[in-house]
Amino acid sequence: MKENLFSRLQEAKTEAEQIWVITESFLNKLSPELLSVAWAAVIPHWFNPEVLAALRPELQSQIAELYSELLNLPFIEVFPKRGYDIHEVTRKVMLEYLWREYQDEFYILSARAAEYFSNGDKPEIQIEWLYHLAVVDANSHHYELFNLARFWTNNFRHSELESLIGKLLEQVESNRVDMSAMADIYYWAGKVKLLFDKETEALQHYEQALEFYRNIGNDIYAAKTLTAIGDVLFHLKRREEAMQYYEQAFGLFRETNDAYGEAYILKAIGDLLKLEFDRREEALQNYEQALAIYREISYYDGEAYILKAIGNLLKLLDGRQEEALERYEQALVVYREIGNREYEATTLKAIGDVLLDVKRIDEAVQNYEQALGLFHDIGDDYQEAETFRAIAISYSLQNTGDKLRALEYYHSAIRLYRSIGSRKDEAITLLPLSLLYLELGKLREYIRICCQHYTILKDPEILEEMPFPQWSKSLIKFSQQGRIQLALYLLLNVVLFPFVVILLFLMKFTRW
Repeated sequence: MKENLFSRLQEAKTEAEQIWVITESFLNKLSPELLSVAWAAVIPHWFNPEVLAALRPELQSQIAELYSELLNLPFIEVFPKRGYDIHEVTRKVMLEYLWREYQDEFYILSARAAEYFSNGDKPEIQIEWLYHLAVVDANSHHYELFNLARFWTNNFRHSELESLIGKLLEQVESNRVDMSAMADIYYWAGKVKLLFDKETEALQHYEQALEFYRNIGNDIYAAKTLTAIGDVLFHLKRREEAMQYYEQAFGLFRETNDAYGEAYILKAIGDLLKLEFDRREEALQNYEQALAIYREISYYDGEAYILKAIGNLLKLLDGRQEEALERYEQALVVYREIGNREYEATTLKAIGDVLLDVKRIDEAVQNYEQALGLFHDIGDDYQEAETFRAIAISYSLQNTGDKLRALEYYHSAIRLYRSIGSRKDEAITLLPLSLLYLELGKLREYIRICCQHYTILKDPEILEEMPFPQWSKSLIKFSQQGRIQLALYLLLNVVLFPFVVILLFLMKFTRW
């Protein structure tokens, strides 16, 4: 017997074959009942007496005894907090053998496992449930996978979603699920990679999903996958490629009468035309078409979002600020009706920005103040700081009394930027604050704020990100070489103060 085992090991060509030879030698020594339980134990990632009883109901009366015997096998190991498992390498070769030689038995055990784990609500139980459901019921798996994956995505449970997809990919790589399940799993694998900023890997998984969706004729999800690929390419600034994918998706959405998808693509193409190709009038046409669809299907979130996007575009076009305000006001009404306080706040701030541009400063401040309260209520510290800064800019354009109020708002913005660690925005805000102190004749405060500003800009990465022309960055680097250089720079600021003020206005109006 030993000679036969040794001979088979020598004939084995791979490590996996060697492991199977050794494993089989142990399995052949087991009683029929224990062997049956061992094959059941290989199906889930872990087992305990209750799991084994569910998988082998015909042996339920003997499970306790068989479980104790099973734990004596050399390839059984502890699975923390859940029971035991079969060693990963051994489990893999056993699963391959069972799938290859006894596929019907594999399906029976997987169906029982899916039923058993379907009753749990803990993440590890839900993951195990979908792992088995993918093998035995692709249609139910599609519905349940998308429901759970969307729920976890919306609740920022990204690590749990990553674990789920990792387990499902085991079934895909072993070719134990059909094409529709493979497509769904690759689709969500792409989304998971994107959640962790791995765009290249996300694209690979999306392309795999797209191939399977096309092969099974699922045009609806082929269109959604084309859209997802377009979004990633857009993010990677490969925008001509993104346009190609969006156009393919648009055609499929139209063929399948998916109005929501059609509107989304019109919006996405509008974004491309606006940002990359500077074809703003065409972008506006796309936005208007998307808006009409969202209104037709009564999708209020989309309607408000597009109205705001139209406002964002119109304010960039010469002489169309009033139209921008009109669209923002329409968006604001919808956001209030649907109770979206976050976007209500961002829209109020956008209205304030346009009013400031057209020098309706009092109205701008009123909108900023409303936005400020909302940002504070929802806990958005960054946008609250941005709004403090916008109000400060507004007051700094007014009379001396208002300029003193501007100081308060600048300092409030700086405190928030510091609390969230946004040193770049802190530096951006310190600059106009220092110049305001200079304008008010408060030279000591001017110098103090300048020193804080230049301390931050000693970080070369932050300096490089600052929205300053290159000559200004060179002067700042010069000022950091010593006290004399800093003094010369501060003196130069005083002499050139009127020109610096003009520069600040230009930077403001170009959205620095």
